[in-house]
Amino acid sequence: MLVSCVGFQGGSHGFHGSHSSRDRNREELIARAIHNRSKRANRAFIRVNCGAIPPSLIASELFGHEKGSFTRALQRRLGRFESADGGTIFLDEIGELPVPVENSIGFVIVELAVLDS
Repeated sequence: MLVSCVGFQGGSHGFHGSHSSRDRNREELIARAIHNRSKRANRAFIRVNCGAIPPSLIASELFGHEKGSFTRALQRRLGRFESADGGTIFLDEIGELPVPVENSIGFVIVELAVLDS
């Protein structure tokens, strides 16, 4: 029932504090259920396992990059946030991120919340 109530709102939601893979799987299932019952259901659901991405690549993976922005940037690449535009991004293992990246994500979430209101 909680999923129905929260999903109806269609807003941004977060889950945190899990310690086992079973809990993380439940979180993803709940996040997908909320997504599927929201106004964003026909848009992308992007899952990112932040713990599986090397710290040196996480910013580029999440936020993308422009061609030539660093030595191996041979073409423009969309980040996961941009790919999820209008849909849902589920950040698993977010606690594994370096603090500067966590701060950047916090800024993006605040900005998106302002734009969404």
